Amino acid sequence: MDFIFMLTRQDQTVVDALEVFAEIRPLGLRHVGFKDVGVDKGTLHALDQAIKAAGATSYMEVVSTSPEAALQSARVAAEIGIDRLLGGTSVAEILAIIKDCAIAYYPFPGRPVGLGWSRINAGASARWAVPASIFWPIGRRRPIPSTS
Repeated sequence: MDFIFMLTRQDQTVVDALEVFAEIRPLGLRHVGFKDVGVDKGTLHALDQAIKAAGATSYMEVVSTSPEAALQSARVAAEIGIDRLLGGTSVAEILAIIKDCAIAYYPFPGRPVGLGWSRINAGASARWAVPASIFWPIGRRRPIPSTS
């Protein structure tokens, strides 16, 4: 079974994520992720590099609740070169930001409510917000096709 080990607590990357990853690296995990908040961009980049050096796929989850903050997180993801970007609801805008990157994108259906997600909104908007073609199986290394 594949799962993503997230170096997070309370919807933030833990401040000692690099040390925690060094501790768990011998386990040989294949999928390791972190959030876009909780540590600075330099730490996110170092974490991404450490995950890849261990032979794992890196994931960054967008938990920023404002549209502009989520787009900035997508820019950071593109800059540091993560493998998979999770979250965000501004699908077209995020796809435009990562279009020249080999980042697979997995947006969230629904709308953020605080730091949580509304199940009602997720169910209602999933039918129109996210084309099914942008969801890829774990392990598939192929960028998302552009919607334009």
